[in-house]
Amino acid sequence: MTGAWATGKLGDRVFLKTDETRNAELTVDLKAMRRRLGWTQWDLAERLNVDQGTVSRWERGVETPRPASYAMLRDLILKGDGTRAMALSRAMVQHNLAPSCLCDSRHRLMAFSAKANRHYQERLGMTLTDQIGWELARHSEFVGNPEVWQAVKKAGLGREDLLLLRLTINLRGQGHVTRIEPIYEGGSFLGWSSTRTDTFDYPANDDVSLERLDVIHADQPELLATVYEGTRSRVS
Repeated sequence: MTGAWATGKLGDRVFLKTDETRNAELTVDLKAMRRRLGWTQWDLAERLNVDQGTVSRWERGVETPRPASYAMLRDLILKGDGTRAMALSRAMVQHNLAPSCLCDSRHRLMAFSAKANRHYQERLGMTLTDQIGWELARHSEFVGNPEVWQAVKKAGLGREDLLLLRLTINLRGQGHVTRIEPIYEGGSFLGWSSTRTDTFDYPANDDVSLERLDVIHADQPELLATVYEGTRSRVS
């Protein structure tokens, strides 16, 4: 693979603050997470075997959950976020909201949107229909861009500390930017979704090549780090 790799330290993913001196932050986080999961205070109370009034006091910062409740909260949030992420990815494909694909934990293609299929037909003269069940390694080799699989594997796709990958690929003179989001449930890797987010022109060429790979890690979500750059990475 041509281009340059950058290195960086990977950290542990943090899902819930547990420092009792930060009750105000916990109050905001707990209420926001409950609403994001679509639960009422009664729903959360039932899952934690407490009464609704206890949840209300946690959210108002009057009381702090005990360690056992913290552990249960973390498990619920992990499972709820994973279920929500998978449902969203399936909806993106089913309702054809964007050129998107869904792969399982073994990196095999499970589903794709009509827009994604049309993209492959127009740009590469192939259909995704016959590639259901293919692993990313096989697909990358088939389209003449095996470095994509090598790059995402090296970047850590499937590790819990990875939040997002962004690939920039040159397809015979047209740049395509694709976002890859891992999906977890209960700390287990379920798979990932990919969505094309942008296109632009490179100088005319007949190559199919990876030009840039950016990552976001859970311990530094404010940082978008470039870990690979190809020869055309700075041209857009």
